[in-house]
Amino acid sequence: MNKRYQVFVSSTFKDLAEERMEVIKALLELDCIPCGMEYFPAASEDSWSYISSLIKQCDYYVLIVAGRYGSMTADGISFTQKEYQCALDSGVPVLAFVRADVESLPVKKVDDDPKLKRKLDEFVTQLKAKNLCKEWHNADELGAVVSRGITQLTKRVPRVGWVRADAAGYTNAEQVLELTRKIEDLTRRIKQYEGEDILASGITLADGEELFDVKYSYSICYYEKNKKSGWRETRTRSSVHKSIDLSWNNIFSVIAPKVSVGASPEGVRKGLVEYIMQCEPVKIKEEGDFISDYTIETICFEKIKVQFEALRLLIVQREESGKNGSRLVKWHLTDRGRQRMVELLAVRSTKPK
Repeated sequence: MNKRYQVFVSSTFKDLAEERMEVIKALLELDCIPCGMEYFPAASEDSWSYISSLIKQCDYYVLIVAGRYGSMTADGISFTQKEYQCALDSGVPVLAFVRADVESLPVKKVDDDPKLKRKLDEFVTQLKAKNLCKEWHNADELGAVVSRGITQLTKRVPRVGWVRADAAGYTNAEQVLELTRKIEDLTRRIKQYEGEDILASGITLADGEELFDVKYSYSICYYEKNKKSGWRETRTRSSVHKSIDLSWNNIFSVIAPKVSVGASPEGVRKGLVEYIMQCEPVKIKEEGDFISDYTIETICFEKIKVQFEALRLLIVQREESGKNGSRLVKWHLTDRGRQRMVELLAVRSTKPK
């Protein structure tokens, strides 16, 4: 059976365009299916759900690192490092390729921000400590080392790969279509299913007016003019970590209207962040300072999701987006969640009975 492997290629984008093309050519020569951010060169939090699902579907992950760390996420790391961490967490075998002579790169291909340089050095150290990491000097050499690395990796760690449907024995298109319809029907039923309690008897969950410590953080930044380029650059004056006690009813009242029509995790988090900013406004002491990277800590946000799933107030689904067959993660209210939303938010009459 002729099997092809799907390989996700990750790197900073503009400074490594030529190198990425050489890697893609090398993968195509190996009959692999290259996959990467050529389709999404401007990575964003909104597109992260699709990017992460794409990484998890791939058989192997190739990382290219040179002189730039990359644009930052709300988690305080670059999108490139976040993609790498997603591959590790998902069990996708990783090959990392690090530029050997970064000091010889043109200035425009190297970070001039000391903070980004430090983060890049820490990332490279992490790669060399954990992964099969090879060095390269130019685009041609990179294509060659990637080709050899993938060939060796597919022998050492064979993966599921992809085959043509007719080669796999799926020749009855009507049967496949019927199975697809059944899956869609079952998915709709699961969405409406309230089910039995998922916890062992005797265990109760925090709910209602009980308080939850919501941890959040933000940075106080300012603009500084670069003496060489003349451009204004963002500098961080300080990073602040705080927490606020909110009741479960309070949290649910904030996110429920968004989730009632289906919302991405990023959209839910943004709505909750805006509410916290209203509850605890930040006072700017220095003129010209501004707030950046305001976010709820990831582990805290995940606990909120799990809690409302356990309370059967919401469900999390991966569904078709209608664009290139992509599947995005969305939060939805259950029937119980919709009832709770109405109880908390509907305006009561003030007229006497």
